[in-house]
Amino acid sequence: MKVTVNRIKLAYAVSAVSKALITRATTESAYQTVSLTAENDTLTMVAGNGEIIVECKIDAEVLEQGRKVVQGKLFVAAIQKITCDEVTLSCSDAQCTVVYDGGSMKIPIVTGEGVKSFAKLQDSYTFKMKIEDFKRMTVSLQSYVAKDESRPVLKGVCLRSQDDKLTAVACDGYRLAKTVVDIEKAGADNINIIVPIYALQVISSLVDDEKKELCIQYSQNPELLCVEQDGVKITTRLYTGEYVNYQNLIPTHFSCFNILADCAKV
Repeated sequence: MKVTVNRIKLAYAVSAVSKALITRATTESAYQTVSLTAENDTLTMVAGNGEIIVECKIDAEVLEQGRKVVQGKLFVAAIQKITCDEVTLSCSDAQCTVVYDGGSMKIPIVTGEGVKSFAKLQDSYTFKMKIEDFKRMTVSLQSYVAKDESRPVLKGVCLRSQDDKLTAVACDGYRLAKTVVDIEKAGADNINIIVPIYALQVISSLVDDEKKELCIQYSQNPELLCVEQDGVKITTRLYTGEYVNYQNLIPTHFSCFNILADCAKV
């Protein structure tokens, strides 16, 4: 496999897929790799960690088609150091040589298929929302999701819709946060899914603000959510199970008292 690509486009693609890499030690080595596929004037990079997969396609001059899997952490670090205009990736069975103006670096090739894609979404549904609303929702809720594994569903954000209103809720067992945003649905079915907070954070960091609107696709079987924009495709698993009945946790009325009046009586 051999391709020549624009350094800025390559750096963007590497930054995008790196968000799905696991850098700590893991028994699943594929989660620490980046797969490179060169064909039809396109270089495709894919990385995933079992919960989320990020795929990025960029234009490239394909000199030799092929597919290789490289060690993710080393590949990301190598590309981030380059400052020239163009980069050539030349991959053999043993190593991927990164050639740039003034030097070259060698990245080990990893045996195996790399990250396996999730099953394709079937019987999927879509809805649209403003990107600014999506980012505001993510920022306002990310501090309220659970951090431990005792109740996995609480590590996600519950999204439920009623007509053209989407209610997003996060709860860590002690605190609860809720926000409501406007959406545009394609179909009459109401949304009722639980999305990992990290997936929302990755989507929020990769979508282009200038597009203004975000199209979100999801399916219940398999339980997946997908966002695709400008050559970047983010697919994440949805959490399964019953979310907390937050409607019963939020008071519908409050007892009021007049502090000034009570103080006047003293």
